[in-house]
Amino acid sequence: MMMTKINLSNTTTIGSTRTRNKMTSKPFFEMTLPMPPSINDYYGYANGRVYVKGDGKRYKQAVKMLCRLNATNYKGKIKGEFTFCFNDNRRNDLDNRFKAFFDALTKAEVWGDDCQVDEYTVKRGENVKGGQVMVRLWGIE
Repeated sequence: MMMTKINLSNTTTIGSTRTRNKMTSKPFFEMTLPMPPSINDYYGYANGRVYVKGDGKRYKQAVKMLCRLNATNYKGKIKGEFTFCFNDNRRNDLDNRFKAFFDALTKAEVWGDDCQVDEYTVKRGENVKGGQVMVRLWGIE
């Protein structure tokens, strides 16, 4: 088996002093949104192509409607705090919902593109009927 050496000298660690930037004192976006579908229900694969399934399309549209009064289309770097409150105690992976959620925030024009998120914290909250995600976003310099 061939081993590849990986240079980590240019990488950053979340929470390290190298990634901490000055952030605005008040979040530019703060809202509670519905729980996104699982990535398994979000993307489909057919004929060698990836597509967004019906659940994913409906979710993105719902988030867009909910965010229409709060959307800022923020253009700078972003620090985010996301608390995922699932519907029940079943095993749920936090990362299984994240891509659908970021895509929905992009579609809702909360930010220009999810690549602007330089720093984020993800937490599991208490169970909530129907599930929800609490979002707080700050601009960072």
